[in-house]
Amino acid sequence: MTDGNKYLSHILVKGLKNDASPVVAWLSQVFAWSDIFAELIVQEEKSNSVTMVLNCLKGGLYSKHRQVTMWTARIFTKLANSFLLQGILEQAWQWYAVDGTGLDGTAYFLKKHQGLGYVAFDLMASMGKQHLFALFTEYYKSVVEDVDQYWSNNLLFLRPLSLLVTKCNEQEENELERVIRFWLDILCDTSGNAKDFPNEKTVVINLLVEIWLLFPNVFEENEKVPEYTLSLLTRHARDKSMPLSIFALSNLFKLLEDFALRKTPYAPLLYKALTFSLVENYSVMEMREFAMDSFMALFQLQPTIPVGILIDPLVKQIQLTEPSYNLIDFRFFSSISANQRLNIKNGIQILDVLARMLLNDSLYCGVCSEQFLRLVRRWAGEESMERLLEKFVKIALSSVIEGVKKSYRPLKHANHRLPKKCQRFPSPQEDVLSQCVIDILKEIKAIASEDIKNSIHDNALAAYGSIRQQFSIELLPLKVLIKGNPDKLLSINENKEEKKRSIPLSLIHIS
Repeated sequence: MTDGNKYLSHILVKGLKNDASPVVAWLSQVFAWSDIFAELIVQEEKSNSVTMVLNCLKGGLYSKHRQVTMWTARIFTKLANSFLLQGILEQAWQWYAVDGTGLDGTAYFLKKHQGLGYVAFDLMASMGKQHLFALFTEYYKSVVEDVDQYWSNNLLFLRPLSLLVTKCNEQEENELERVIRFWLDILCDTSGNAKDFPNEKTVVINLLVEIWLLFPNVFEENEKVPEYTLSLLTRHARDKSMPLSIFALSNLFKLLEDFALRKTPYAPLLYKALTFSLVENYSVMEMREFAMDSFMALFQLQPTIPVGILIDPLVKQIQLTEPSYNLIDFRFFSSISANQRLNIKNGIQILDVLARMLLNDSLYCGVCSEQFLRLVRRWAGEESMERLLEKFVKIALSSVIEGVKKSYRPLKHANHRLPKKCQRFPSPQEDVLSQCVIDILKEIKAIASEDIKNSIHDNALAAYGSIRQQFSIELLPLKVLIKGNPDKLLSINENKEEKKRSIPLSLIHIS
């Protein structure tokens, strides 16, 4: 420890021949005996022992070895707590912050070593326990020259600061809340200190959101602060930069999750803003995928959130634009379909979208049919569901006829008296869609009311007859939807029509 502690400082900074393990072992022993160490320091207080000991160990704060730095900071923290009990903490504070010796070392290792935010905060809070506001707003700020580094470090301090608030006395709590207000004044650009404002937009967003989550009472004291924050986030959510836009959206979802849990008046506003963002950016696949994934996670965590607010404008947007669908769309509607807050009105809206998908997209018709049937089973027998199924049956079987038209072409004959024959042009897509429609109608028939079963039978028989008449083929899969032999039923119907046509008009009028 002679020659101004140069040799000890060298060892603490670089280790013994670049090996930090012996230094770490020694520091761990010092930490274990730090209570006795502190008593010895107190006994020699008059000989300036506090400053001498702190100067001896300060080299550890500048060490290139992370473990050495961590153990040195822990020793200083424990000594500061002992000095507080002994009434000599003011001397340590003078050395640490006023002279800037220890605080400069703390700023250095925060920049050099990742993941030591809690360690640094504990050291700072212990050394500055009687000067918390001045420490974080004046002294620490003066030793960190880079503005963005200062705010990045403050972001690391927020969570341990929130934990400290729950343990400290009222005076210390007031001091820490003053620190938060000081930061908010700068971040919301109301302090007039433009030079102190962070340059990085993501840092500003992170700080405001974390402060709101950790200190909601302080944050919401001034209504202009939440208004500014929400305005900032929604503006950045529409930024041309995709990474910044998604970053802002992720923070909006993080806030909404907390607001829904606390039932704050900001929750509905945020929910509507995020809904509008999804609707507005539905054609941008990256934005759509991120927003839908986030909404699914949110509804799972907070099942009491009403999904109808999102479904109504989203379905209208899909119906207007008819975008190209992706797997995320089916995952989203599958998740929403299972939501207990989904009402029948919104369920019908989703069924309308799913019906469009399964009737027009052979790639996803199988996935759509599963979700479609799940919703049909959920509200089977309801009047509005019956109306939708009645409509769906007619459109679905018409699509089967259209599919056959695309797959078969009549052959031209020189002699028009010869019966028309058809040649098949393979169309895998139409085959898949037709089979999918028939399968889903078969499932509906098993669970639907008698009226819907009869509608399926009548429309399937009409489709079977139309296909046979136009193309001289039998679409055998349709038979599963028809009660009885379709050929006999069509023959019976034709005979009935013949009898009607043979009755004189005068008799019809009389009857």
